[in-house]
Amino acid sequence: MIWKNLLGNTGYFETPLALVPYYRLSTFEMVLFDSGERVLPELVTDLDRMGVRIRAILTTHLHFDHTSNTHILMKRDACEVYATRASYDNVFATHRAGMDHLDFSGIELIGADRTEICVDGVTFKIIPLPGHCPGHIGFVTPDGIIYLGDAMLSRKEIHLAKLPYMEDTMTAIRTIRTIREMDYRMLIMAHRGYVIHDNLADLCDLNLEKEYEIYDQILEISRGCKERAQLIHDVMYNRGIIRQDHLDSPALQYTVSTRIDDLIRMGRLTGFRPDSTMR
Repeated sequence: MIWKNLLGNTGYFETPLALVPYYRLSTFEMVLFDSGERVLPELVTDLDRMGVRIRAILTTHLHFDHTSNTHILMKRDACEVYATRASYDNVFATHRAGMDHLDFSGIELIGADRTEICVDGVTFKIIPLPGHCPGHIGFVTPDGIIYLGDAMLSRKEIHLAKLPYMEDTMTAIRTIRTIREMDYRMLIMAHRGYVIHDNLADLCDLNLEKEYEIYDQILEISRGCKERAQLIHDVMYNRGIIRQDHLDSPALQYTVSTRIDDLIRMGRLTGFRPDSTMR
């Protein structure tokens, strides 16, 4: 695995689909931010080779692609793990993304009023970043670097992404606008990159343009649809999602459906009713 130091004690390691940031508390102790999108035996191999123990995992949200190594590391190092109560409730109450089978026992659930987490005397500030899902948060390291999780995408990923997963796109847009005004030295995105402050505004604008483009495409496609299910299918297909298992994905259908409801609430889309099961 590739491990890269960014600034001070803050860095990340690369997985096939994500960056997983870390903060080095000492030569042999680290804090992780999330734990990766799939089980990574090589992660434990690397930690063993470096003689490093994970003291804590600070979790932006409890989707499977951010928690796949959490229990492995809890068992290995008896580390503390933190996540928001809202993220936990969303996973287990809604089943929207098919993640209700995951085991999050032993994780300390924190409330919306929590503003920081302290690990061995080192303080990490909590920044609310809702939109991708309820309870989504970011963390600021003492080096002035913020980890954004899935609040927005890197330049490379925004061009590749067919349909960014958002459970509340209007809130996500407000969050991206808030990020645009942040003054941190560097910002890390889970998928899959980092940006210095001087380039932040352009990246935020790319993310916003992607969301506006999807809204516009929904409106264009809606002119030929009478049924909501057909509109959802056609939007996905026109976004390049053509495999049947992906077209049948409840998570992808959901993220299109929430955008449809947004347009209805804005008065831009008529002829369709909001889905009463949303949010």
